[in-house]
Amino acid sequence: MTNAWSPLNPEDADFVAQSILDYIVFLEQLREPPKVAFESFTELNEWLSGEFKNYNVQPIFGGRNAIRVEIMDQRFTYLEQVWVKKSYGRYRQAMKYVATNFHGVHDLSALDADHISARIMLTDFPDSWIAIFSTYKNSNSGFGSIERGLPKARKGFGSIALSPMMAFKILTGKMPRNIADLDHALIDIKGQILVEKNNYLQNFICSIYNDVSKYIKVP
Repeated sequence: MTNAWSPLNPEDADFVAQSILDYIVFLEQLREPPKVAFESFTELNEWLSGEFKNYNVQPIFGGRNAIRVEIMDQRFTYLEQVWVKKSYGRYRQAMKYVATNFHGVHDLSALDADHISARIMLTDFPDSWIAIFSTYKNSNSGFGSIERGLPKARKGFGSIALSPMMAFKILTGKMPRNIADLDHALIDIKGQILVEKNNYLQNFICSIYNDVSKYIKVP
């Protein structure tokens, strides 16, 4: 566990941790970044049916704007993902619904949710779908200004995969103030995921360092 999850009760912190690791497991087991945004629901559905043999889509609040996906796969046993339409404003309530109804989390006062891929990247795609992850209130500080400067998606982009910067956001929740903070954060990340004997993941973490360090001002 990282300090980022400390405002939650222990059982609730487990929910936050699992919400994040359900995406990181792709890096660990499949050695490829998971998809975290799609241009349309059709493309999201095609990815699910093409990638997984056994999965279940459950509607949240009717399902037109939010869904919960259960994935049962021999490569990693079980995963859970929550997807919402980019224009959907009740994504926090959708995550809290999952927390309460599927995980028995009752104290939601510190619980929050965020989009893995920044919505601003999909400004021209209100019907795109983005994966969200569970976090706690007041986290993910310092990423907004960076995300506003990222390239915007263009028509026909199809899907967006988890980038090193996105992975850093969901694993730490805060932009480092200096290189020492970044080094400490990467030590913490290595303690959360299975890096040993995984060259792909080691290279991915190097990419995290390279991408994040670009935004740190050196005195």
